Amino acid sequence: MKIEKNKLILILFSIFVLFIVYIKVDLYRPSFSVKNLNLYESNYVSTVENNKFIFIKSKYNPKVDTAIVFYPSSFVDEKSYLPLLFELAKDGYGVYILKSFSNISFLNKNLANSVIKKGIYEKYVLMGHSFGGTDLLNYLSKQNKFSDKIINVVLLAPRSLGNYIFDSVNDESHKNNFRMLSIVGSKDGIVDLKKYEVDKSKLPSNTKYVTINGGNHSNFGNYGKQFGDLKSDISLEKQQFIVLNEIKKFLNESNWIGFIFLLEFKYIFQ
Repeated sequence: MKIEKNKLILILFSIFVLFIVYIKVDLYRPSFSVKNLNLYESNYVSTVENNKFIFIKSKYNPKVDTAIVFYPSSFVDEKSYLPLLFELAKDGYGVYILKSFSNISFLNKNLANSVIKKGIYEKYVLMGHSFGGTDLLNYLSKQNKFSDKIINVVLLAPRSLGNYIFDSVNDESHKNNFRMLSIVGSKDGIVDLKKYEVDKSKLPSNTKYVTINGGNHSNFGNYGKQFGDLKSDISLEKQQFIVLNEIKKFLNESNWIGFIFLLEFKYIFQ
């Protein structure tokens, strides 16, 4: 009986190992030119990478008080989001792209704590794409230790709004400095848009919603078309331009900056 039990454990362990190997092989990987990426980095931003995150900051216009903590989606290489996040870093925000074991996003849902507790920045904006957005909501709904540090949340095509009730968000002490932005594409083939509309009631009442006409799920990153997604009616460049416009406008409004000036988003990652 004991031998049979050991065999079962060995079989389950082998299946787990094969699953991890499969994920590593079948990961959605960056679709842009590394040469152009290195050129952009050398001209505008600097990066530091370790086993927990990739940190990006502007070489010329660093903000001293606000950083963005980004949750990538599951099975997507975190570097697939560099073109989008480089643009936000260029505007001065410190940007942390969280890493997770084998790029399974729910395994990094509490990793934001390791960034925020360092105390390098006074304020933090949490941002996530797809499953990363869902894990971000899970993190927010269950922790209060750093709630005074988190001022804004940006969801990019959140896979699910889950069953998360934001009691801490609705507290009077937190209501004035916590705002949320959620962006989806009208051609998203991954997110259940009908359920998304119903589940909006679970988010704070001050949440701002944006739907990109013709945008899909995959074009929030640079990793090609995701299996099951719909073909977008607009280019990746145009969708990311709109996304950046909405994020910058939202963050500027949140910080009470009345005048918004957006430079033309020149997309160089072909």
